[in-house]
Amino acid sequence: MSRYIELVGVPGVGKTSTYKYLKNLQTDNDKWSMLEDLFKKPLPAKVGLKEQLKNFLKGMIGLPTTPKIKIAHESKVLDDFMAQNETLIEIFWDITMTKNQDIYGKDLRFHAVYYMMSIFQNLQAIKTNDSKNCFVLDEGLVLNLNYFTDESKQEPLQSQVSHVLDNIYLPSGLVLFEGDIDTIIERTMTRGKLKPRDENLSEEMIRKSREETAIEKRMFVEAVEARNIPVLRLNANESIASKAKQITAFAESVIY
Repeated sequence: MSRYIELVGVPGVGKTSTYKYLKNLQTDNDKWSMLEDLFKKPLPAKVGLKEQLKNFLKGMIGLPTTPKIKIAHESKVLDDFMAQNETLIEIFWDITMTKNQDIYGKDLRFHAVYYMMSIFQNLQAIKTNDSKNCFVLDEGLVLNLNYFTDESKQEPLQSQVSHVLDNIYLPSGLVLFEGDIDTIIERTMTRGKLKPRDENLSEEMIRKSREETAIEKRMFVEAVEARNIPVLRLNANESIASKAKQITAFAESVIY
């Protein structure tokens, strides 16, 4: 079972840009690895008729036409994860099916299932890997605990989070990106295509969403930190080089 650290932060805080920067720093002597190092084979050069049809259907319901992350034997990996994490899957399915709309009235259930499937696959691939390195994960379950919780339930949110954490393969460390909302909104509005939940929203609505999400992610991180898992907190306004250097040192530190 390999160790991993997870990057956490609201959209637009610079998390993914820093992750991409890390790829260019990696050497064979490092004690940390990128998630992509688990790839066993490249994507096929040609796409069969069945795959073309799947991509066409995904386009019709607004899903990305190619997976964000591709790993070998993805069907078996997902099957293994589901078999070993039945309670977690039940929680996710129950929450997803009841949340037929988000607070802005958009039905995101297709997006949620597709998105979380890739995360389940990635975690299972890390868990079953025997590398001694610490993997860096851009998007994991801690970042997405909101897919397993529901504020409308009578059970307190903190209790729901605790229950989920009891049933997941926890990271060896977390990296929390924090920054001012103005900078985050500016990055969000200027980086190109918006994410599905932000499409057709006003800048003010996106701002409100980011403020709420920042509080939520901080609560998730603190819940994990309470379980004696170390947390590296980064200022989003630092240079990417500085953040990457701190992350690599942190990743190596959790191994020992």
